[in-house]
Amino acid sequence: MRAALAAGIFASAITYGVLSHDLMYYVSAIKSLNLSPTAVYLAKFTVAFPASYHVWNGIRHLVRWQPRRASLARVDCADANLACVRTAAPRGAQQAWDTGRFFTLPQVYATGYIVLGLTTASAAFLAYL
Repeated sequence: MRAALAAGIFASAITYGVLSHDLMYYVSAIKSLNLSPTAVYLAKFTVAFPASYHVWNGIRHLVRWQPRRASLARVDCADANLACVRTAAPRGAQQAWDTGRFFTLPQVYATGYIVLGLTTASAAFLAYL
């Protein structure tokens, strides 16, 4: 599945690079087909859904839970001439998946359904534009 998606994106990029006209020419050509509004909406929804899913699932992965204050940690460097200072991320601000939170099966399903709902709503909105 990933290989097919990557191949499709790669083919689209190559095709756009070798086209003889600019993008607006092809947009007007598609508009001249007089497609029904439903077909246009479904095509736009089909493009918007994967992008929306990627965004919302990324937020699901990176969301911050129970933020705490940040601490400053000093790190020793191998080179004695360098003074390295690393700012530690707040413990509660680490990624939810990286801290092992929301790993029980009901929590995984709940956050998954939230992502699917937000994905569908935002894709529908983007397709409406």
